[in-house]
Amino acid sequence: ARLAQAELTRVLQQKAAEAEHKRQTQRAIREDLQKQAESRPKPVVHPEELLISSGQLVEEEIRERQTQRRFLREFHRRNLLEDQRLREEVRDRRLRESLAERERADAQKRQAEE
Repeated sequence: ARLAQAELTRVLQQKAAEAEHKRQTQRAIREDLQKQAESRPKPVVHPEELLISSGQLVEEEIRERQTQRRFLREFHRRNLLEDQRLREEVRDRRLRESLAERERADAQKRQAEE
């Protein structure tokens, strides 16, 4: 039983470490993407070009912003799902540990009574 508990603990710790690594990697990617977006040079547009193609430019800008918003929404949704999954894993692990602790305490009580 101790070996099984130790193996379960080891596996849970390994999964938690993998999840933390994945979370840190996602955070780094998110920060990198944000830095890239912030450092992207804004196009210089001369007034006469703006008058000629203002409709096109506005439409392109709208499409680009919509694309960015879609990407960020999807990225945020995936992060929320990952966070929720990790919280559930931690909760399940804690419940298993709590149950195992209770079972050990019950076993000790029974041994003490015998």
